[in-house]
Amino acid sequence: MNSSHGYLSIVNITHASNEKEAAIVPPSPDSFDFILRKYAYPIIIILGFLGNTISAFVFLHPQLRRYSCNIFLATRSLSDNGVLFSLLVAWLDFIYVRIFHVPVVCQLTVFLSYMCSFLSVWCIVCVTIDNYIRMCYPSIVNLYCKSKYAFVILSIMITLSLGIYNIPLWTTHVTVIAGNYYCWPKQEHIELLYILTYVDTALTFVFPLSAILICMSLLICKAVRSHQRSTTNRERYSSRTWPSSTSHYLKVTKLLFAVSVTFLILHTPTHVIKLKSVIEAFAGNPQQLSGVVKTLNYVFQVMYCLNFAVNFIVYYTFGNNFRQIVANSFCSVSKCKIFYKKSRDSIPSADTMSADILEQDSML
Repeated sequence: MNSSHGYLSIVNITHASNEKEAAIVPPSPDSFDFILRKYAYPIIIILGFLGNTISAFVFLHPQLRRYSCNIFLATRSLSDNGVLFSLLVAWLDFIYVRIFHVPVVCQLTVFLSYMCSFLSVWCIVCVTIDNYIRMCYPSIVNLYCKSKYAFVILSIMITLSLGIYNIPLWTTHVTVIAGNYYCWPKQEHIELLYILTYVDTALTFVFPLSAILICMSLLICKAVRSHQRSTTNRERYSSRTWPSSTSHYLKVTKLLFAVSVTFLILHTPTHVIKLKSVIEAFAGNPQQLSGVVKTLNYVFQVMYCLNFAVNFIVYYTFGNNFRQIVANSFCSVSKCKIFYKKSRDSIPSADTMSADILEQDSML
């Protein structure tokens, strides 16, 4: 049983039918679905909470939080924790700790899953656009890429998400099915929840995916042109006087590419299946998933959940300065300091470090 997002695996909130009893039969303990949910989800939740919390702490550091891209990344980390919280509630229900089917918890969990996933996706879009401006229009960076504008944009996003996704707060309730209490959509609002599914598919998949792909294409083209220009002039510079712009572009492109590709790989597959189901339902010809597609969908759902949990690994792997701040903040043991001494020596002073992080690491 899938939710509209694929991670609340208790009931199908947006595709409920009159045959409720058939919709809530749990998977067999020997099934691939059961094993995957039971063991993969708690690992994702624990590691994701830890990584997102550390990431938010780093990006909200006084040295970094004045920059717009860091505000978006911190907000994404917190939003991802909201999604993981809803996943935790669903997983607890899966192991028969049924707090999901308690009034208020039912509505808030569904609402939180919608809202936080929306904010997480659009924070990625905002950071990608922010990076596009920095690389392609550096002359206006100081005018527009400021934290105050990021807060304005986030306020608009939060207001929109509250306006759109408040629907589950008053269209779902706890009802009795086969002698047990279940969080379930109200029958009179089924059509509205169908509409919400269509809108959510557009807002969290179609539109952001299109925006990210366009920005990535423009950024890659910009980096390629810059590299070609610098290559023609390479003979003019020695290794010591070679301008840093080429290295800068390559570093930014590497970080952007890593985060964006990770997002696309983990976020897209389950949405493709969801989009197929939505189109079939809209056409009035819903089809049952085949056994192979069901198995793939279980894997895609885990990948989708990983999208909210692995960002710290991406930042840490591809961001030298991100690693440095983590080391300075969390490594107080002398061995840690010795281990990072070499990287500390190669990083600018505190006064210039934030600008360097801004241009090389924090932009994605």
